[in-house]
Amino acid sequence: MTGSSPHFDSDSFLQTTIGEYLLRFGFGGAISVVAFYVGHRFGPELGGLLLAFPALLPASLTLEDEHEARSAAVMHARGAVPGAIGLSLFALVVVWVTAEHLAFALGAATLVWLVSSVALWRVTLASR
Repeated sequence: MTGSSPHFDSDSFLQTTIGEYLLRFGFGGAISVVAFYVGHRFGPELGGLLLAFPALLPASLTLEDEHEARSAAVMHARGAVPGAIGLSLFALVVVWVTAEHLAFALGAATLVWLVSSVALWRVTLASR
């Protein structure tokens, strides 16, 4: 992987096997099922917060380590952290602002997610 900007590599896409796709879907499904059960047991706020976890990240990092350099997997793991924090803050804002103000809550949560994710991403890039 060259550079630090995101890009689409069609060769890598075509080299992915059916088993690797199934692994990714399996990880995503398993994390969603865990979030469902936690939400059912402890309330939808906690279950929803667990959905902020990047569900495909474990499978992607595993496959990336096999197909590309470990440095690529590390770079993507670092990039996932700001996004997960941003989604967690999004969920907290939605919970904090009551359902009576749903349109405001979604707008404010989206703004918090966008600002926090971009800011944390820029900090991550600056720390290299």
